[in-house]
Amino acid sequence: MSDAGDAASLVQAIRRVAEMPLGLDVSADLTVRVDGHELSVEAYTDRVFVDFPSLRVAVDVLRSAHGSAGGSGPGASGSLPATLAAADLTAIARIDSREVATLGAEADGPLKHLGYEHVSVAPRELLFAGLGL
Repeated sequence: MSDAGDAASLVQAIRRVAEMPLGLDVSADLTVRVDGHELSVEAYTDRVFVDFPSLRVAVDVLRSAHGSAGGSGPGASGSLPATLAAADLTAIARIDSREVATLGAEADGPLKHLGYEHVSVAPRELLFAGLGL
């Protein structure tokens, strides 16, 4: 993947699979390039782990995927977190082995009151990742 258009394609593919009657289990161990950043992706059944090289890269990539399939707000039905939730998948964003955010089916937290449904963060882990600790 190389740009926001690729992120939109990913969201659309997940949405199509979510509409299938059997659901989706993912198995993967690969490296992908999104918006010029190399990411490591591991997946087992319904949990996908994405390793980002830094907090800045994680924010850049997640912003480019945010609402990329036609949604207009943070919790829009076309957003990556909402699409993952519809497919009963969960993505865990990691930085230096720290789980900093959860997106999709298993994400629940106070951010939904700010319009970020299906997104939760680990504030302490975010702080340490941001400081490079």
